[in-house]
Amino acid sequence: MLLLHSLSYIVSHPRIVRDGKTHDHHYVAIPLNKNDFRPRQKYQNLAYGPFRKAVSSLRHFAPEGGQAWIEYVPGFYDQQTKQGRRTRIAPSKDFCNWMLQQGLIFPRRSIDKKKSHLAEKYGVLQVSVPDPADPDKKIKSWLNRPLQGDELVLPVLNKQLAKLEIACPLPDYDTYKAHYDFKHGYSKLFLSGKEHFRRIFTDEDGCAGRLYGRWVQNVPSSLRRNLTIDGLPTTELDYQNMQLVLHYAISGKATPSGDLYQIGGQSRDWMKEVLTSSLSVATRDEALGALRGKLDKANQSRAGRAEALYDAFWSYHCTVYPHTEGAEGRWGKLQYADSQITLRVLRCLLEQGIPAIPIHDSFVVKEQHWEQLHSAMKVAWQDFWPRTRIKIKVSH
Repeated sequence: MLLLHSLSYIVSHPRIVRDGKTHDHHYVAIPLNKNDFRPRQKYQNLAYGPFRKAVSSLRHFAPEGGQAWIEYVPGFYDQQTKQGRRTRIAPSKDFCNWMLQQGLIFPRRSIDKKKSHLAEKYGVLQVSVPDPADPDKKIKSWLNRPLQGDELVLPVLNKQLAKLEIACPLPDYDTYKAHYDFKHGYSKLFLSGKEHFRRIFTDEDGCAGRLYGRWVQNVPSSLRRNLTIDGLPTTELDYQNMQLVLHYAISGKATPSGDLYQIGGQSRDWMKEVLTSSLSVATRDEALGALRGKLDKANQSRAGRAEALYDAFWSYHCTVYPHTEGAEGRWGKLQYADSQITLRVLRCLLEQGIPAIPIHDSFVVKEQHWEQLHSAMKVAWQDFWPRTRIKIKVSH
């Protein structure tokens, strides 16, 4: 148990930052001097013989066709410095993969099993407003009003999801390391967390209103294909280009055919960034400022790049150009529209006894329920936007 705990720790945290200093974890130093196990010594509560045999077993065991489970560097005594170095062991890749499969590698996850009673005490509605002391921060407060319409599905959904075992097993340790922030010393993965969905409005009731609160929403899309519910595989369906299609629908304009983000050889990802940067503000200058910030962060900034991206996108989508005189940011209105659709989808499914996990414009269900999900998404969209068509795709 001691060896597994120590090896699990260094594999879970290959690098940590402590007191402003970076510490790499490659090996675990272990005692193999019999004197360290004598009474009143550091390892007096361990039996020397079994401990040494456990180390030897790990050193010589290897799965068929695989590596030995640990790398072994013998201890030594330096005659010049008069200092000794303990024996060191490090888990091999095969051992790391085994520990991952056994749940012995811990990304940023809660081990507190206590049930949260916030939803029962305060409800599921919140309003987020800027902090007067720091406009870059938000203050959330509970919204004290009865649930209305499809919002009534939220307490039911939370109770149903609480009964399910939702997990995201990673395929291998390399995947774990690919999502580790070595600069700051922590895993970027959240594979457990808050257990109830809340509807969070921005600034006031009726603005935005998307659902937040479960760790699944923070799992990168590339890993969500690994999600399981009660040990069964899942399917994720999403509304294709939802925000842009909604922008056209709210504007009363017909949506162009084809890929809405395939514009003049430009990067699709940056075309999406133009949309999000534009619809959350009222002017072109504000949008360009936000876009420049994103380009700087991605180390892709150069003179005129933001303007070129902005002009390419809105030249193509000129019929719904958002920055005319007197215009206001539309992001809150778009998020409110998509949150209404989300609640309707969840209600349609729960009426069939199927709980789904919403991830804004997509939904995760057990694979066996994908047809019911597809139908619910079509019905919900037509309920709100009967004159507009949207594609539904399987994300994974």
